[in-house]
Amino acid sequence: MAQGDRQQESLETLKLINAASTALRLYPGDSIQVISSVEKAYLGIKSYIRNNKLFRFSLSGEGYMMNGKPVDNPTRDRLQLLTFCDQLQKMDLKEFVLSKRLDRKTFRQILSVFSASPDQINKAGGNRSFISDLKLTETFPEHYSVVEESAEEKEQKDKINSILRKLSGGYVRPEYIMYLVGRQSGKKIKHDLQQNLQTPEQGGHIVAATAYSLIQILNKDHIVAVAPAFSKALETISTHLDEIHYPKVSARAATLLMPYLDETSVLMLICQDFSSPFGRHFYDALLAVTDSDTLTKVLAWIREQQKKGAAGNDVLQAQLRVVTKGADTLLATPRGKQMLAKSTADDVLHQKERCQKEKRVQAGITALAKGDLSSLENEEVCSNL
Repeated sequence: MAQGDRQQESLETLKLINAASTALRLYPGDSIQVISSVEKAYLGIKSYIRNNKLFRFSLSGEGYMMNGKPVDNPTRDRLQLLTFCDQLQKMDLKEFVLSKRLDRKTFRQILSVFSASPDQINKAGGNRSFISDLKLTETFPEHYSVVEESAEEKEQKDKINSILRKLSGGYVRPEYIMYLVGRQSGKKIKHDLQQNLQTPEQGGHIVAATAYSLIQILNKDHIVAVAPAFSKALETISTHLDEIHYPKVSARAATLLMPYLDETSVLMLICQDFSSPFGRHFYDALLAVTDSDTLTKVLAWIREQQKKGAAGNDVLQAQLRVVTKGADTLLATPRGKQMLAKSTADDVLHQKERCQKEKRVQAGITALAKGDLSSLENEEVCSNL
């Protein structure tokens, strides 16, 4: 990528961060304005890092720098309009570095830096103490140093990229996914995407690659959450794909995804919002290709979280609400009702077997008490003595 193009991409990413931090200052944290702008910024950063490995913005004696290079004059002028740059200067933070380790929780903490008041900073003991308390010293280092990618991280990244190439099938361009989640626009992209969606093969690859990309972002957060970008993509597909093609495109996409539907991916998927017209078809198609053993394990995990509860932890409470709703939605489907009926029947059978065993053991112990030693040859009786 040319230096000018990369600077422009970096600037657009910074503008998203600035918009999110501004929304947090102006609106309640749970407002639609904040949720939407924070999600859009987070996805924008993850997309940038996926393409460029690292995001780095610096303040030096030479002025603004992006990825170690001085910015051009037009970019400098635009940066001066961003309020978060003022906060960096006031706090004397010279480096702002984002890597692929970034997750949603950390991003929220980063945004809190840009909206922090002088009183908050002083109470923490100053700028560096404030950053340290938030565990953001790697994000705002005093001095930048290159962090090498571990062999394990590289292997995982290569694996994901290989799967994405297979799911893309040569049909999916990055701008298609950006358009579907609302991060890019343009008549030509819209026309090309709309045309390619209409065939089951090409449309299936586009849907599968988009879904897999978004699920990978969720996986990195190590928390189950509803991604607005996921429902946005399904809504966009609903309006761009002729309704007559919904069944075949959704079925093809689900079939392409089937080899990669492990327990974690299925958990993330069933908790998303599939309420759009195409989304409902896609949800049914995904359930159809997911084996019962995987679904059973996912539901068992959710039940375990419900038993544990999440008192005093806002993040886990939010996750619990999400997974509970996901489980309820699944169990309301014909497939879910069938699984629930089988589970209930299995529980009844196990209970019956336990009762019969207890009766046999009690009969054996009673016989022993009467002097009948033959019960000692019964393993069930002996194990309960």
